[in-house]
Amino acid sequence: MQVLILGAGQLARMMSLAATPLNINVLAFDVTTNTIVHPISGQTYPYSLEQAIAQCDVITAEFEHIAHNILDLCQQSGKLFPAPETIKIGGDRAKEKALLDNARVASAPYHIIHNQDDLISAITAIGLPLVLKSTLGGYDGKGQWRLHDQHDVASLWPQLAACIAATPNQAII
Repeated sequence: MQVLILGAGQLARMMSLAATPLNINVLAFDVTTNTIVHPISGQTYPYSLEQAIAQCDVITAEFEHIAHNILDLCQQSGKLFPAPETIKIGGDRAKEKALLDNARVASAPYHIIHNQDDLISAITAIGLPLVLKSTLGGYDGKGQWRLHDQHDVASLWPQLAACIAATPNQAII
């Protein structure tokens, strides 16, 4: 069996190590270089993503920040698990919160922030302190801010505004 992992980081390496005793071969698609690599050695293979998809039995993702066009391409093969919509939801905190709300799963209160007025509304509705996170692209502390005092809004807002402006469909939650 051959597995293709979308992403070539720490989780891909751990999956590869776990797969070896099971006689499962693993390749990884490095989303930063758009190359097929061995997840342990980092050796680059001369395969396109399309060729790797054709050679593998199963495709999965090591993390949720995979470009949607790559997920859609992999889905066309019928080999991608979980479904691309699941991965896409995992990559968007606003969609995650909406999914939890629709399933009536309790989670921390939140407010979608697109502008400074939304931030003031969030403070009013939720209170302080707030942990603010980008809806797209944040991980391991990246795309996160803490707001402890109302007086810090003026100094924090330019950072939040820059984050929102940098990526289409970006917001703060």
